[in-house]
Amino acid sequence: MRVWDGEAATNVASAAANWSDNTAPTDGDSVVFNATSQKDCIWDLDIQVQNWIQEDTYTGWITIRGARLHN
Repeated sequence: MRVWDGEAATNVASAAANWSDNTAPTDGDSVVFNATSQKDCIWDLDIQVQNWIQEDTYTGWITIRGARLHN
């Protein structure tokens, strides 16, 4: 499970520093957007996620660019 923590200098999902354990999601991972960070995310990964969890506590925006979201 990868939790968006928004610690990188950029907003892109492919930046490992934006995720828990500084590891970007890969095929089969679950991704979580919650109160850990309110930073907007630009989803630029072309992967198949196991689960996409976007909790009410996440108030940032997610933009999907140049990639497909498989779930």
